Amino acid sequence: MPIRRRYTLEELSEMTALTKRTLRNYIQQGLLQGEKEHGKWYFTEEELAKFFSSEFVRQGLKIKHQTVAGDFLHGPFRIVPTGCFLYDLPGEQEEVLQVCGKVTELLNVGEAGEEQEKQEVRRFSFYYDEKRRVGSFALVGDLGLISKVVELLQNV
Repeated sequence: MPIRRRYTLEELSEMTALTKRTLRNYIQQGLLQGEKEHGKWYFTEEELAKFFSSEFVRQGLKIKHQTVAGDFLHGPFRIVPTGCFLYDLPGEQEEVLQVCGKVTELLNVGEAGEEQEKQEVRRFSFYYDEKRRVGSFALVGDLGLISKVVELLQNV
């Protein structure tokens, strides 16, 4: 049996632009289900698909996602070069979630396996639109990192 990918609370926070506290509240409310091992939360793709399917969660994520580009366009002056990348990936939710997991891994781990400097990633958001069957990615950050994400998406 193949090993199923599991996501941490930190990765889910990165994907959704929701705080870890908000996600823990969703766990307490029963909107998000997962497994806690050694004090750390883990979520399967099936659990994430169910979470993303909740109308309440879906609407909140859609609003969060839309603010990433809006904040980039209308936000404060930046003192470092920064880019914005928006990408729609058609596909079934589970397949698109797998790609999102790869993007999240890339954002959190450098080429040599070392953690990225946090200033490279300004914001990242993922939203899956069930009606259109499209996963939407938004990333604001360093152009070098954006180019790595583009390269990854071109090879999936």
